[in-house]
Order: sequence, then C-alpha cells, then structure tokens
Amino acid sequence: MSLRAQSIAGVRWLGAAHVLRSAISGVTLLVLARLLSPADFGVQAMAIVVVGLGLIVAEAGVRPALIQRLDPTPILLSSAFWTALAAGSAVMIIILVAAPAVARFYQEPEVTPVLRVLSLLFPISAARTVPLAILEKRLAFRRISLLEICSTVGGSAAAVVAAVVGLGVWSLVIQTITGSLALTSLLLLFGGWTPQASFHRRALRTIAFYALNHAGARLVEYLSRNVHDLVIGRSLGAPSLGQFTTAYQLMAFPVLAVSRPVARIVFPALARLQDDDERMARAFRDFAAAVATITLPLMFGLWVVADAFVAVALGPRWEPVKGLIRILAPIGALQSVTVLADTVLLAKGRAELLMRWNVIQSLCVLGGILIGLHWGLVGVAVAYALISVTLTYPWLRLAAGILHVPLTPIVHAVARPLLATIIMVAIMSGARLYVGAGSTPLRSLVLVAVLGAVSYLAMIAWLGERQFRVLARELLSR
Repeated sequence: MSLRAQSIAGVRWLGAAHVLRSAISGVTLLVLARLLSPADFGVQAMAIVVVGLGLIVAEAGVRPALIQRLDPTPILLSSAFWTALAAGSAVMIIILVAAPAVARFYQEPEVTPVLRVLSLLFPISAARTVPLAILEKRLAFRRISLLEICSTVGGSAAAVVAAVVGLGVWSLVIQTITGSLALTSLLLLFGGWTPQASFHRRALRTIAFYALNHAGARLVEYLSRNVHDLVIGRSLGAPSLGQFTTAYQLMAFPVLAVSRPVARIVFPALARLQDDDERMARAFRDFAAAVATITLPLMFGLWVVADAFVAVALGPRWEPVKGLIRILAPIGALQSVTVLADTVLLAKGRAELLMRWNVIQSLCVLGGILIGLHWGLVGVAVAYALISVTLTYPWLRLAAGILHVPLTPIVHAVARPLLATIIMVAIMSGARLYVGAGSTPLRSLVLVAVLGAVSYLAMIAWLGERQFRVLARELLSR
C-alpha cells in the first residue's frame, strides 16, 4: 500500500474513532455537568494542570522522536521504553511529595488527595509510549482506534457510575485513571511489541537532542495553553475555574477532535517526506483547508447558539459560561488550523524552533491573562483571544518559510469555507431572532442548528470546496 493510501486509510479509521470518542466524551461531559458542580470540575482542573506538565516530562519527547527517526533499532526501542518508565515513576514520586504545596498554592485542600491519586497516571502513561509510537510509525491507525475507543468507553462508564452514586470530584478522577490504565493495558497486550530486558545509553543519544527539544516545546506550549487555569484557580477559586475550564474545553474541541487526529496521521507521513518541501507544503495546504471546512462552521455555529446550548446541555448552574463561549469559540476555529503548523516543524526536525516560538507565545499569553484578570473571567477570555489572534500570522508565516513557500496559497485554500461560514452565521443569526423569545431553548437550538448545517452544506456545494470533496470521496471509496 502506498504512503498516500496508508494516510487516507489512517484518516478514515482515526477520524471515525475520534468522532465516536468525541461523541462519547461529549455526552459524558454533559451528563457529569448535570450531576456535579462547577467546583468539582474546578478541583479536577487544578490538579490536571500539574498532571499535564508531569506527563510531558514523563514522556520526555520519546514517542515523536521514535516516529521521526527513520530506522529505530530494537535496542533503541527497549532503551526508550525503560527510560520513559523510569521517568514516569520518578515524576510520580515527586508529585506525591509536592501535592500539599500545590494545594497551598491554590488555597484548596482537596487538591492534595486528588493530585496524589492522579500521580498514578505518570508510570501508566509512560508504559505505553513506545508501543504507541511503533503503531503510529507503521500507520496502524485501525488498531490504535479500536483500542482507544475501548478505553474511552471504560473511562466514561466508570465516571458516570461514580457520579450517580455521589462520589463528586472523584468521578472525574476515576474517569481519567480508568481510561489511561485501559489504554496502556490494551497496547501492551495487543500492540505487537514487547520490550527487551536491555538498556543502552549510546542508543538513546541518537534521539536525545530531538526528544528533549520536542519535550521542551510541548512543555512551553502546554503552559501557554493552561496558564489561565493556574491564574484563575489561584485568584478566583474552584467554581470560577470550573466554569472557565468548561468553556475552554468547548473551544478546544475542534483542535482535539479534528486537528490533532489529522496531525497525528500527517506527522509520520510527512516525516518520510522531510526532504521534499514542495510535497509537504501541498499536504499542509490541503489538510488545513479540509480541517477549516469542518471546524469553522462548528465553532461559529456554537457562537450563534451559545445561550440555548448552555441552557439545554449544561443547565442553569453554568449560566456564566455563555459569555465565555462567545469569546472563545472563534479562537477554537482559528487554532484548529494554526496547530497544524506544529506538525510541519516537527516533521522537518525543527523541534528547537518550535520550542523557542512556544516560549514567546507563553510569555505573551501570561502577560495578557494577568492584565485581563482585573476584569474577571471575561477579561481573561478576552486577553487570551486577543493574544491568539495577534500571533496567528507570524506563526503561519514561520511555518511557510520553513517550507520555502509563500503563505498566500494557504490563505486562499481556507477562504472558501470561511466565506460559507460567514453566510451561515448570518442565516443562523436571522433565524435565531425570528424564532424569538417565545420558543423553548431546545426548540430554538434544534431549529437554528439544523438550518445552519443545511445552509453551510449548500454554500460549500455551490462554492465547490475542492479539498473537502476530494478528501470525502477518497475516505468513502477505500
């Protein structure tokens, strides 16, 4: 099977799996939002910020380094496995000791036990680093998809049961631990690879530079995307953090459900083409257009129906989230395209450049959020949105420069779905006013959303969005 055919098959399997997993996770979130309080989500978010940092350190950039390397040897794979497992275990011990200090920072005692239990994630996650890298390098996304679906179902089911019996924030902890443990166990059992009882430091040196730079880039990027949780949790408390985190998760949905799966497939494929700038640039343009065709209407549609969506899906306790969604939803659409540029730099082996950019981005985001904090949650959201918009052009320009191509073709490729989205928003806004205050939130949400979907698809068909039609035809024909 050719590289293109493997990539298309990967898109089909991983895309379908992510749609299903996103649907399961989305329904689970809505169910838990009805059963738990914003404070429960806030305490979990406080701990997850630290856990996310630890997971990046535990992986140490090993997985992408193995994917990017053209010829990883069995000795290298086993050495990388034991290194990741040792790093994960070390991070777990550090977090067990440091948990009370984190709780004091947040001024929230409940963070201590939650964080200590979540520290189990570090060795659990580290143990799947190499098996997952091997499957991704082989483009074995069918097997990966099936295993990830099973883990998502297990974690979601456990969380809902725990919430129903009244375990509160521990429902979210159980969901995280159960899902991660299930995925690691399945990969070790069915991944088709077993580590050898050997370790060679010299073998690790061949990936050390790339791995450490990639880990540094991810660490800085993670801080830039989650520094608001630290600031809000410290300054405004768990309930406010729970509200902001929920809005942010909705904003991040297109990145997690669409862009990340695409990048996950494109990365190993582009790594094989790292010396062919023209083909890489063409792939970047086409996939950016295809992603924009999906995410732009999704997020701007949410922007229009934010009031009805919160009322129907989340309930009255989440009323402040409406304004946050209106600020952040367009940023989610924007980031769904810009995040693909990360893959270009990584495939070219320029992880150190990505890390430098993420340092600049983190400092800008932190400064903006500290200023916006004076106006509460809305101020933080506005600051984050302004910084994100400001940094978009230079980031895309940098990625295009790495490939020695102009930025104009990429902009043109996204123009048609953007035009169709603008027309859709106008139609949905008019329909929302016509439905009026006399309609129930559920009726308003359904009518406006359906009209928006129909109008957008009609506009895409009329404008002739080539990339979307070509991608859809290839996915359905294989």
